[in-house]
Amino acid sequence: MLAIDEGVIGNYSRPAHGLASVIVLGLVAAPILFDAADTRFRGWFEDTVVLLESVVVTQAITQLTKSAVGRTAPFVYNPSALQDDLDSPDAYRSFISGHSSTSFAAATSYAVTFWKRHPRSPWRFVVLGVGHALATSVALLKIEAGYHYPTDVAAGALVGSAVGLALPMLHSEW
Repeated sequence: MLAIDEGVIGNYSRPAHGLASVIVLGLVAAPILFDAADTRFRGWFEDTVVLLESVVVTQAITQLTKSAVGRTAPFVYNPSALQDDLDSPDAYRSFISGHSSTSFAAATSYAVTFWKRHPRSPWRFVVLGVGHALATSVALLKIEAGYHYPTDVAAGALVGSAVGLALPMLHSEW
């Protein structure tokens, strides 16, 4: 185990886990709503398909990796962890973080789409910064919750960002 991961062994917080899940849903739903308002539905369907495609491809990579690696989550080592959580498949599928990968996929995909639609807008930096700040908060909450090690969320951020960048670019006319 890497030294960076050792410090979180035994972390366990159900509220942090719940809050991370709420933010992930927001990071997927909000761009769809913002894009509808921004485009007045011109190109909205295509943008939504690209964003959801980014999330689905990211989740496919994430779930395949989780199944192949089978890493034990940090909370498993906490004697206060609830039996329901210990019996969950998530207890033994820590690498890579699905919350982190999904958050970064959605944030990056929307940032690329917004940047494409508004290449000179100063708001493109706000969209990029806020989306990635929220995605980072999800990653940190998952560490606090004890569901992931720092390397799990870093790998999730990398996968989600890569897919969130690549898929909109592949659909782009740049």
